[in-house]
Amino acid sequence: MLVHKGLMIPQTLEELEAIPDEVLTVEQIAKILHRTPDYLRLAARSPKSNLGFAVIVAENTVTIPKRAFIHFMRYGNAPILEAKN
Repeated sequence: MLVHKGLMIPQTLEELEAIPDEVLTVEQIAKILHRTPDYLRLAARSPKSNLGFAVIVAENTVTIPKRAFIHFMRYGNAPILEAKN
């Protein structure tokens, strides 16, 4: 895993899973998706965004829920099913 400006940049999905944070930055997922962080920021802000995974856009910040992103990378757009007790 690379570290850039104090931010862990994973090279693989397994390294990404090891990051303790619940939300990720575009810098953290860009390498895995073979895209630039700027491309992901623009795509997330587009009204016709179809990245396929959830994004949170708040003013100038774009973050990605880690659990949803990992699910997308493993299963595509399949729904997340919760176990019922």
